[in-house]
Amino acid sequence: MKSEKKCKNRSEISVLITDTTPAYLAFGGKAVLAAMLKEFISKQGMRVEFDKWWDPTQNPDIVQFFSITERDTVQRAKARGIKVVLMLLMDHVTSRSRLHLAYLKARNSMFRMICPAIAKKIFYWNEINDFDAIVFLHQGDCMAAQFLYGARKELCHVIPHGCDALRLEPALCKPELDLPEKYLVSVGTICQRKNSVYLAEMASKAKVPVVFLGGKASSEDPYFNRFQQFVDNKYVFYSGFVSNEQKDVILRNASGFVLMSLGESGCIAAYEAASYGLPLLLSDLNWAKYYDSPVDIHYCPPDDVDRAARKLVEFFEKSDRRLFPTFGLLTWNEVGEKYAKLYESLLV
Repeated sequence: MKSEKKCKNRSEISVLITDTTPAYLAFGGKAVLAAMLKEFISKQGMRVEFDKWWDPTQNPDIVQFFSITERDTVQRAKARGIKVVLMLLMDHVTSRSRLHLAYLKARNSMFRMICPAIAKKIFYWNEINDFDAIVFLHQGDCMAAQFLYGARKELCHVIPHGCDALRLEPALCKPELDLPEKYLVSVGTICQRKNSVYLAEMASKAKVPVVFLGGKASSEDPYFNRFQQFVDNKYVFYSGFVSNEQKDVILRNASGFVLMSLGESGCIAAYEAASYGLPLLLSDLNWAKYYDSPVDIHYCPPDDVDRAARKLVEFFEKSDRRLFPTFGLLTWNEVGEKYAKLYESLLV
């Protein structure tokens, strides 16, 4: 029997975006992505809103999940005939070696065989194929999920981050901050996953100026305090959060972008840097190997500071902002259209 929600025009399709991570406690790339999707899927003619758990009048055709920790919610939605879509952010998992992934796969299979009830309760990958579609931000995440979790190929879709504009024009003014004539920039929260302390140590050893932009967990965070020990305003600069206008000026005047993260699913900051034509120096891990048509991306070990410092010097000496994007970019409008087409396909 066909659902009454099928065969609708775009203007009749309602999409609900939901997650369990409140942005007021952990604002970051996922929150930015959710906001951009809401804006640009709406521009494709669909009705999009964020989940309001207290509002009984919300009656979506599709629920877009950013996590599957609320598995009861998924099952209840399916019971009502609502299509459920998961955006699966693999982060550091994709960057593990093939051997390590094989070990995890064997361990998970053994655990599921010996203790099926417990495995079903605590491991989300048991329900991954209950979704009507699974979206990944790059092909590496998609392949890792298929191998490790058994995600069915026909459910998997790769839709990357978008970019609202190319910013390839020359800088018209200098940053208000007292920065050197030539410098690199790194954008991201100061935290263990971003490997911020490691990069700061690299910059100090290499005597290469790197400007860090981004927030911190708290002023009392031990990791942030370790990072602060390297801030000397000679090679390691920390500006924290700056306005979009000031960030634009800093990026336009930078000669390159560097990020030694231990795991990312796409990384909006890398897309933004690419839109400025900045060459990229990224950690030599799988997450950084799946950008479309790269023309100026370089790699560096994330766990050998002496080798990394030498690589940083080499990169810095050659770095120069280009008049073309660093890798292939979609506009957010194109990303919104891809999601809209995916949602439509689920309701046919």
